Amino acid sequence: MDDLDLELFSKEKQQEIISKMSLSKKAETRNLPDYLSIIEICYLLFPIPDMRSQPKDRGLNIEWRTKRSLQANINKGFKETLIDACINDGLSYQGDITGWDYYGVKNNPHPLAKKGQSSQTQAFVDVATIGWDRDKRKRVLNSQPKSYECKSTDCTIHKGEFKRYFKSIGKWTMVNKGLLAGWWIDDTEELNEIGLADARIKVVLEVIKERSIDPMCIPVGYKQKIKAECLSIKNKDLDFIVIGQKPTDSDKEMEYLFNDSGFDRAWSEASSPTKEGREVVICIENKIDYIKKDL
Repeated sequence: MDDLDLELFSKEKQQEIISKMSLSKKAETRNLPDYLSIIEICYLLFPIPDMRSQPKDRGLNIEWRTKRSLQANINKGFKETLIDACINDGLSYQGDITGWDYYGVKNNPHPLAKKGQSSQTQAFVDVATIGWDRDKRKRVLNSQPKSYECKSTDCTIHKGEFKRYFKSIGKWTMVNKGLLAGWWIDDTEELNEIGLADARIKVVLEVIKERSIDPMCIPVGYKQKIKAECLSIKNKDLDFIVIGQKPTDSDKEMEYLFNDSGFDRAWSEASSPTKEGREVVICIENKIDYIKKDL
C-alpha cells in the first residue's frame, strides 16, 4: 500500500481504495478529506495508543500507561480548545456545536458534518410475522430508520479554515505536525489561499471570460446570467482555498462560494471598488447610457 500509485486507477477506483483506508493511512498518503471532525483532528495530532499495544512487562507497562494517560488528557484538552474556538473565537465549522440528533442516515441536517453515533440498534423480526412460510423462519433487520446522536466533536472544520485560524493566533507551527500535517499539500504544491471577496471577484471574472465576453464591456442583461452560473459553483470544485467564509444557519450554503447577496457585493466591489488597492475589473457596456435609462 505504501508504494501504491493511485494514478494507475480511474477516479472511481481511487475513491473506492481511499474510502477503505484508515484515517491514519489517509493522512500518511495525503488523502484526507477537506473536512475533518474535531475528534479526527485531535486523533491525528495527539493520537492515543491502543490498549492492545501495551507491553506485557510490568515495569514497561506502568510507564506506557502513564504516557498514554498524559496523551489522553492532552487530546481531551485540545478538543475543548477547538470547541471553545468555534463558540467564542470565530473558528468556522459545520454542524451544531451544542450537538444534534436525527433519524435516518440520509437525513443529517448538517451534511458536511459527521453522521454521529447510532443510538438505536435495529431490531430483528421474524420473517414469519410478515407472511413468509414458517418452515423458512429467519431473522432479518426491520426497516425502521436508525436514530443518530451527534456531539460537539462531530462538527467538522475545513482544512483552509483550520490553517487560517491557527495562523491568525500565531500557533500554526504547533499544529502543523505529526499525522495532521498530511492534511495539507507540500509547500511547493500548496494551493493558493484567497480571501472571500477576492475569491468571488476572481470567479466572476472567470465566468465572464468563459462566455468570451470582455469584462469591461459586458452586454446589458448579462449580469443575471452570470449570477445564475456563479450561484451554482461549489467550493470543492475550486482550484484554491477560500478563507474567511463564515457558517450560516444553512450548512448547505457553505458548500457554495456565492449566496445571493454575496454575488451582489462581489459585483459591486469589482465594478466600484471600496477597498484600497483594488481596481475596476468589470463594467456594463455603455454604463453611462445604461444608468441614464434608470433615472
